[in-house]
Amino acid sequence: MPALDSVRSLVANDEAEIAIGYLINTVNSFRLALRQDEYDRLTSAAVQLNCADGLTDVDRRLIVPASDDARPPSEELLERIGARS
Repeated sequence: MPALDSVRSLVANDEAEIAIGYLINTVNSFRLALRQDEYDRLTSAAVQLNCADGLTDVDRRLIVPASDDARPPSEELLERIGARS
């Protein structure tokens, strides 16, 4: 996914903490819903990269249950920018 290339590059260049901060800032800035299972995967990756402290900045109100009827965050973003009705 091209949008994540900068995050991948940061991780590849041993800048994982900046990458996690970038992801959290994006979630918070655009008020993106983050399903619990997605947050858990992000937490797991951050722990493996030894930068889990950066996750404390996520707006906990944006974390939603991981249910079958929950809309994926990408659909929510498309709706917010008017790309989907």
